[in-house]
Amino acid sequence: MPKFAVFFSDGAGFGIEMVQALDVAHAEDIARAQHPTGRLSAVPAELLDGVNRQKLLAAWLRGEG
Repeated sequence: MPKFAVFFSDGAGFGIEMVQALDVAHAEDIARAQHPTGRLSAVPAELLDGVNRQKLLAAWLRGEG
């Protein structure tokens, strides 16, 4: 099963969670179970290879990603 990186931000915090899912929508559904009220975005995990995840998360939180 493919891996996805799910960016999340809710009242409890923010971060990037790795999940195994069938597709992007499925990955977001999985993360939504743990973050029901937050903002979510999922991308294939391989897109994060070699990328500074902290900077990418910061850009996403600012609405740049």
